[in-house]
Parts: sequence; structure tokens; C-alpha cells
Amino acid sequence: YCGADIKALCTEAALMALRRRYPQIYGSSVKLKLDVKSIVLGPGDFSKAMRTVVPASHRALAPPGRALSPSLRPLLASSFSSVLKALLRVFPHAQCSDKDNTQGTNGQFVVSSCQPSQLFLRSALQQPTAYRPRLLLAGAPGSGQSSHLAPALLHHLDKLPVHRLDLPTLYSVSAKTPEESCAQVFREARRSVPSVVYMPHISEWWDTVSDTVKSTFLTLLHDVPSFSPVLILATAETQYSKLSEEVGTLCVKKKRC
Repeated sequence: YCGADIKALCTEAALMALRRRYPQIYGSSVKLKLDVKSIVLGPGDFSKAMRTVVPASHRALAPPGRALSPSLRPLLASSFSSVLKALLRVFPHAQCSDKDNTQGTNGQFVVSSCQPSQLFLRSALQQPTAYRPRLLLAGAPGSGQSSHLAPALLHHLDKLPVHRLDLPTLYSVSAKTPEESCAQVFREARRSVPSVVYMPHISEWWDTVSDTVKSTFLTLLHDVPSFSPVLILATAETQYSKLSEEVGTLCVKKKRC
């Protein structure tokens, strides 16, 4: 939410409180005298307002996350489960971003009390550690890694800020050089940790950009502190064995589809 979004959100929350306190004003043409002091905003008013007000960032660009559609679940559920396990292994912050934040992928782990035996586990979940978390989804064209699996992972990570780093991001703003756009993505990702840098079609990205952009990217990547919770999530529409050596070495962890 930018400043204008917050202002609109507060205005909408006030209207929600007004409707809750005086619902009759929307069903009558008679002028009514209102007691303004009796209108008290509560958390519920802001929750309803957030379902109405769409932030400018979401209006400008559709969120990259998308759950698997019911028609695709029978085909990709097993692959998604495997990829999700790999994600949780390399980036434990994904566990904290789960929608109800109470259970893992197998539904067996629940954090629901403050018993002494669970204190250490709760602390590990609240402050997890990951060493240079990176995940590459590579497979034959049409396997769904870029079109379905990666969006489903980002949907699972919808509580975290996602910073897209693809060719349109680098070249869509004419006032900036690709190097500046690349640096801005990393700067925002490091400022909003834990966060995700999403690089779809990384092999095409690497083959298209200039050597200067590659050098800038590698420098920015290496400058991210080793234990900083910035996940690099990339996809490639080719088998991992067929990727160039440069692209292959960018990922510490990989998952073949």
C-alpha cells in the first residue's frame, strides 16, 4: 500500500463503520442527524475495507501467484508437493508464510500452544535461517514449471513480497537502464526481507541480456549476505542437463520437474 492507498483504506474503513452504526441512511431519503462520536472504527471495518480497496501495485501488475486449478491438480499435485518440500528445505521462511501458519505440507505439524517442549520449535519457525536460498524448476517445455508450478509456489508465498526480475522488468522503463532496473529489484528485495526474487525463463533471460547486465546481476547476487532471507526462484523451459554451465551454477539447490 502506498500513501494514497492507505488514505483510501482509512476512508473506506470509516464508511464501513458508518454503515454499521447507521445502516438506515442508505435506505432513506430523509436527512438524519448523526452522532459522530458514536461511530467507532474497529479491526473488522479495516478488514472489510481491505477486501474492497485494491492497492496500486496490484492494479498495475497482476500478482504472479496463482493456485493450481482443479482441472490441473490431478496432473501436477504430486509434482507440486515435491517442489514444495524442496522449497521448505531450502527456504524455511516459506513455512511461516503459510496461510494459516499452523501446519506443514503433511498436515501433521501444529503450533498451537506455548508448552516448554515447543518453545525451541516455535523460535526456529519465527526466526528461521537459510544459507543463500535458491530454487530452480527445470524441465522439458510444456511440463508446467513456469506456467503452473512456479505460480503455485508463489501463491503459497503470498504473504511475502515478490520482486519479478524478467526481461520486461529490465526493459519496460525507458528512463532506466537494464542495470539500474536490476539493481532496483535487488535493493527492494533486501529492504523487504524475507522476500522472493522471481526469475521466470532464466535461460532465455541469460541468453538475451548483455554482458554488463550479467556482471551487474552476479555482483548484486553475491552482495546479498549469505544468511539474508532472499529466495531466488527461477524457472527454465529445458532439462537441467541442457542448461548452460553459467545458469546451472547460479542455483545452489535445484528441482527437476
